[in-house]
Amino acid sequence: MKPVWRFGMGCKSSDQMGWYGIDGMQRWIVRPLLSVSKDRVYATCDEHGLDYVTDETNFQPEVILRDAARHALAGGSTSDDIQRDRMLQKMATNTERLGVPLAFSDGIEFLQSLPNDYALKVGMIGTEAHTLLRDCTVPSPPSTILLSQGKISQTKNPFVQRSMVIQILRFVSPHPWGSHTAEGFQKSAGLDQIAASIFDNASSNTSKKRFAFSTGSHVLWTPVYVRPDGQLKHAKPGSGADGSVEGWPASRLPPYKYANGPSGLEIDVTFPMLENRSCRDPVEVLYHNRFVLSFDPRVMPEETLKQLQTSLGKHRLAVTTTGKYFPPRLVFRSSNGNYVKEIDVSGPGPGVGSVPTVSEFVGIRLGQVGT
Repeated sequence: MKPVWRFGMGCKSSDQMGWYGIDGMQRWIVRPLLSVSKDRVYATCDEHGLDYVTDETNFQPEVILRDAARHALAGGSTSDDIQRDRMLQKMATNTERLGVPLAFSDGIEFLQSLPNDYALKVGMIGTEAHTLLRDCTVPSPPSTILLSQGKISQTKNPFVQRSMVIQILRFVSPHPWGSHTAEGFQKSAGLDQIAASIFDNASSNTSKKRFAFSTGSHVLWTPVYVRPDGQLKHAKPGSGADGSVEGWPASRLPPYKYANGPSGLEIDVTFPMLENRSCRDPVEVLYHNRFVLSFDPRVMPEETLKQLQTSLGKHRLAVTTTGKYFPPRLVFRSSNGNYVKEIDVSGPGPGVGSVPTVSEFVGIRLGQVGT
């Protein structure tokens, strides 16, 4: 378990988690008592009369893996010992693959040291995956990641491969940053299926036929060929090799696949733009959980401002999306819903880790979340 990690955006559908949006990206969860034993924590609470909450999932060894381990160490039995033993065997297998052998006969003191060793190994894998991603990616449009297949052919460790896939899904997915949905629920089957398509083909001596596919998190993987000038081609180069290499861009699926009806495709910003006209604070909009658009109403063109003020309800400003990789755009709509004027804030962008792009409409910036 990590001692510190970013909280993330939360979850709109969960009463317990709550929704924090872009503010959640500035929140961190810190667990300073991980190295302190539970008995010591209980003793301190009792001595000082401190109330505490007991997690009810601590008493479900048939369902919760950590409880199964505790019951096994205590020599207890459950209503379903077979299921418990299967969970423990799976845990032992995974830790052994990471180089942290697990045997419940080694004693409590030895086993108590395993979480730290396990966390250290997982952290090292995540760091290695992050470094490899930085070396294996090439410039691509905002909200996408483009892997150069030639550069990932040396990635053999399945745990590193899986970590790379999780980091890509987290970056590209339109689901709330930090949620399990944005990381394919970290299910081994789905992650391994993606890794098999990406990494196995790269390391194979005989090139396999590649197909576009999507496996979780509403992320689309598309096989392409990357030319030396950075242009992408979908057709395989002819016999006259042009220096193209195989690549895999990861991008969002079309918004209608995951947006909650028309309201999820478009955000009306007319009222906050007019309301903040005299303020210095910018209007910020989080679009599809990955783009933060910052508007300065004070620099809105006078013509646009006049039309909005005199025909309130008939004309409006809205953030919507169009184009190949569905970047957000600010558009001016007429009363009949047709485009009258379109103000594009997407820009070409430098790719992964893109900096805000300034458009011709001064004061509008486009930045990506969670880079």
